[in-house]
Amino acid sequence: MKRFSMFITRVCDRINPIVVKETRQAVQSRVLIGLLMIFLIINMIIVAITIGSSNILTNHDLGRAFKLGRNMFVALYTALCFLSMIFIPLYAGNKMSKERSGENIDLLYITTIGPWKIIRGKLISSIVFLVLLYSISMPFMTFTYLLRGIDLPSMFVVSLISFFMVIVATQLTLFMATVSSSKAFSSIMRMGTLILLFIFFSGFFPMYIQMLYKGIGSRLGTADFWSETLVVTLPFLFIFILLHIGSVASISPSASNRMLPIRIYLAVCWIIGTAFAILLSVYGSMSDAEEIWAVLSVLVGCIYMLFVVSETETFSMRIRKTIPRGLLGRFLVFPFYTGTVNGIAWCGVYIAATIGLNVILEAFNVFSLSDRELSLIACFLLYTGAYSLTSLLLQRTLLKNLVPRKLTGLITIILVVAGSTLPYTLTIMTLFTDISVDWTWPFNLIDLLDSKKNADKHLAFSAIWLFIMVTVNIPWFFKQIKQFKPGNNSTNIISA
Repeated sequence: MKRFSMFITRVCDRINPIVVKETRQAVQSRVLIGLLMIFLIINMIIVAITIGSSNILTNHDLGRAFKLGRNMFVALYTALCFLSMIFIPLYAGNKMSKERSGENIDLLYITTIGPWKIIRGKLISSIVFLVLLYSISMPFMTFTYLLRGIDLPSMFVVSLISFFMVIVATQLTLFMATVSSSKAFSSIMRMGTLILLFIFFSGFFPMYIQMLYKGIGSRLGTADFWSETLVVTLPFLFIFILLHIGSVASISPSASNRMLPIRIYLAVCWIIGTAFAILLSVYGSMSDAEEIWAVLSVLVGCIYMLFVVSETETFSMRIRKTIPRGLLGRFLVFPFYTGTVNGIAWCGVYIAATIGLNVILEAFNVFSLSDRELSLIACFLLYTGAYSLTSLLLQRTLLKNLVPRKLTGLITIILVVAGSTLPYTLTIMTLFTDISVDWTWPFNLIDLLDSKKNADKHLAFSAIWLFIMVTVNIPWFFKQIKQFKPGNNSTNIISA
């Protein structure tokens, strides 16, 4: 008995304290209990309405009776997906956002619990609430199997997929809650989160229903099912882990090298993705594996550039103590340290490796991207670099006292939107004059996707623009590089 009690004590000590805190607060709150009771009543109403409207006792239509179980499951599944996809992520993100607000920010920093354990605890507690919702709906869904028209494997597959998609959506809201700071920016992030959640629901729910109607459970024993599942699952797993690491980095102290895990993770994923693309191109049946690899690699590099320009400009004493003293060591680790210039260097290495490897593999006939695809990739990379460096220059000069460094990525997004809409505005204005100029191509990423005739113009314009921005920012680059050196006890540099 004593050993058993000691075992229970050790297990309790291993439980994440954030999970205990969040679960205790949720149980004591009337919101969660009220939601669960309302959801239970909704399920009972759905069952009653479905059975009542089917007239199963008086109608002897066997075809309609055979569809009763499937129709009831779809109705129950719709309620479950909508509530779990909207409520669970919003609940987790709202609580995280409140703790990140100015009034409660000390709650995250006075504790000895590490950032990894905090984010993991928030996520696990959300999963606990999600399991509660599923546990309420599962008895009703099991009852639909007895009414026929649906098979258990299909029910299990679509429920499991939606369960994991809710977890991904929850991690997305946690990440967006951690990056918010001011009340205005936090409100914008909440609106954006709500829009993304509705996109999640409206985009994936029809796919779940289509899988259910096609009887996806009958394909569980086929190789095609598992290969397609792997191809679809891996990108979402990559996004989930990246969002989790990004959430940890957002709440880590600014004096730490918090971008190191993200850059290591992206580098490892790039290596694994490259290996998969090569294997699928050489030995597999996916002829477009190199296109998927190239597009995803470029997309990751372009999106990450938005966060790179928002990083700190100076190095704290805590970071400087870990910088190698040797010149070669500093050169090798430079891209993996937190800092704007370090992040730009990492993106440069990442993009150069992607393009260089593509050229090498194309020379050996492993990859075969078309000229159009290569032109699009080059233009997107050049435009991303030009827009990012332009926003960085604006933040350091004109907007230095108005916009903090951590919102530089937001400036980049605004410039991209403005640059993609301004050419159309100028074109409309010239219609009422005698000026005949094609304004639709400069700065415009939309025209880059739609138009083939302006591809060379986009390539030349973006290259010249990026060259100008690099030239203007060179003095600042060298100034930041000189700061990257080991510190000593007499050095005192405060991080931005």
